[in-house]
Amino acid sequence: MPVARSGILWRRIFVLLVIATTASYLYYSRREFPHGGSRWGLGYGIAASALILLLAFFGIRKRWYRTRFGTLEQWLQSHIYLGVLVLLILVFHTGGRFNDKIAVTTFILAAIVIVSGIVGAIFYVTIPRLLTEVESNLTVEEISNQLNQLGKQMARIASDQSAPFQRIYLELMRESAPGWLAGWRLLFTRMRRRESQLPGDWTTLLSLVVQSANVVVLWLAGLSLGVGVPASYYWILVPVVTLLTLFPVSLNGMGVREWGTVLLLAPLGVGAEAATALAFLWFLTFGAVSAAGAGFYLFGRFPRFEVRSDDKPVRRDPDQGREGQHKDAA
Repeated sequence: MPVARSGILWRRIFVLLVIATTASYLYYSRREFPHGGSRWGLGYGIAASALILLLAFFGIRKRWYRTRFGTLEQWLQSHIYLGVLVLLILVFHTGGRFNDKIAVTTFILAAIVIVSGIVGAIFYVTIPRLLTEVESNLTVEEISNQLNQLGKQMARIASDQSAPFQRIYLELMRESAPGWLAGWRLLFTRMRRRESQLPGDWTTLLSLVVQSANVVVLWLAGLSLGVGVPASYYWILVPVVTLLTLFPVSLNGMGVREWGTVLLLAPLGVGAEAATALAFLWFLTFGAVSAAGAGFYLFGRFPRFEVRSDDKPVRRDPDQGREGQHKDAA
């Protein structure tokens, strides 16, 4: 699915804001004890509150038809990315400490709203396309009318038949009547038929699930080493350190991963030895999983791409876009 130009723009803005916010928190945590009542903590709280008010204005903008203050597409993209940024700023506001029950409850509610918004955005761009693929030339009302007419014709034909025939007809109609989850079953059935062409939006959702599993794995590794870090703090540690390892300054992030882990865990009182051991266990765990995946890829029985003998360029000119294609496609 092509990404809108505003989506690409806001994706870049989001990455820059995440880097700037994370850098400010690292500077702040090295200078003083991070907590919600400090000057920096209050600044993060005020910034998060202002962003929440801006996000709430999106509901007004959708009904403000005469304004030219940005397009709805631009507002939607900013709503998604700034909403995720709010969750990061709220964690920095707490300093990784979740002691007050009211504050923790408020944070959990905000996280639920943000995550549900991300899932809703994925459904927003995915489900309508799946619905149109079920019957692209008809609207929902037209499909419903055709089904009703077909049902009436079948009932009229069955009314002229014998009682056993009518009984069989009624039983078949009851079995084929759609249930209350019939629409979702139809969508997922359509998705299973296209499993060889997984949509990009569902790939994004699967990526979020995998990254969440990475956070849980590192949290379990921290528990095994006795590292006293709140479970919620790993949701900041893993994404930030993973982002740092993307910079091309080392091989596979080695060294950068350990340095980032030590730096982010230092404000919580975790020693450099324990943080380095956690980072090294992190590397070993995911390295072992990657090695297992490489074995499945190299020695597993998966379909391979092959070039057939009849896949030849037209008039020996590969610039015509025919080379490597089957003759039927050409």
